[in-house]
Amino acid sequence: MTKNPLSFDATRYQPFLSEETLVDCGIEAAGDHRLARTEIEAIYKGIQAIDRFIRKLRVSHDPKELVDLVCRGNRDRYEWSGLGRDFMSLIARAYGIGSDLSALTPFLKAHPSVQALMDASMAAGMSSDDFGSYQRLLPASDVQARDRVTTAFQSLTAPANLNALHKSSNNLRRNCNKKFNSLKRYLLTLIKHFKRVLVIRLDLYYGQKFSMNLKDCTHERISADRVAFLDMIRRDYPAFVGYAWKLEVGIQRRWHLHTLLCFDGDEVCNDIIIGRILGDAWVKLTNGKGDYYNCNAKRAGYKFDAIGMVRESNQAKVDDLMEYPATYLTKPDYFIGLELPNGRSFGKGQILRAWATNIKAGDSGRAGELRA
Repeated sequence: MTKNPLSFDATRYQPFLSEETLVDCGIEAAGDHRLARTEIEAIYKGIQAIDRFIRKLRVSHDPKELVDLVCRGNRDRYEWSGLGRDFMSLIARAYGIGSDLSALTPFLKAHPSVQALMDASMAAGMSSDDFGSYQRLLPASDVQARDRVTTAFQSLTAPANLNALHKSSNNLRRNCNKKFNSLKRYLLTLIKHFKRVLVIRLDLYYGQKFSMNLKDCTHERISADRVAFLDMIRRDYPAFVGYAWKLEVGIQRRWHLHTLLCFDGDEVCNDIIIGRILGDAWVKLTNGKGDYYNCNAKRAGYKFDAIGMVRESNQAKVDDLMEYPATYLTKPDYFIGLELPNGRSFGKGQILRAWATNIKAGDSGRAGELRA
């Protein structure tokens, strides 16, 4: 009998994003119906490059390593080394990232390594324009340039500064990993309990005109609409068993939500239709100001088939759910995080501890109580 879609009655997973996964799942693909891609992609890649550079630095680095003595023809001369060129180019990149993020919203905060590079340059009394021009100079031809670059490098690699930066970066990485593992356990427990879970991914946002109204389109507004949206699903659709959401901000769409909505696969099917019904409900709830993207209707555009019906017996599909949606909902915060004066930028449903304990002990019964 065909079900009516309207009748709603870890160690194997990557701990952190690869560059390819970050671009694929941290940023929506381009297109008329997708959330903006290009305004964030360059920022992410820049922060990745800066993070890699900072993590390799040690207090034992000598400023003399910023230059190399090379032989050009019959003459020896000093030139910036690879380390020196990388240092100056990444400082200029850090200034660009800082400017881009400040243009988006005062609530966005990049990785601490970005601020550390800008602080180092300010300690040397320089701007990003100075570092860009200094890359084209020979160290021996401009003593002031060499001294300022050396001062900036010494400021960055001072034991107190660099150790504090590494600690801050490690704490941020640890917190993001903790969030990811928590979401992974939650989704795996849902799949273990219900055996079949219908996973719907909706991107929820506002129409262009309203989203650009910075007075009315705020994080408080979208947070209130998100609470009302989830309450509506709980009230109207008994098959709703779990969820996760992430709040983000961008240039084109401003405030928007990425959501994972989970339903009992024994009660419902046809994720595309359900996604459309829920998306239309979001538009109605926001008095026509909202809009949405039904990811399930465009599954062919994703590398990982991680949505739709996820069965416990299909380990590959379970792995994809962890690799793509679960990773995306938590990991990009390592690079760019939202710092809200009040409220959260990430959330998920809860499972009662007693129920989760039964699952862990091998109880595959359906008597447990789930709190979506």
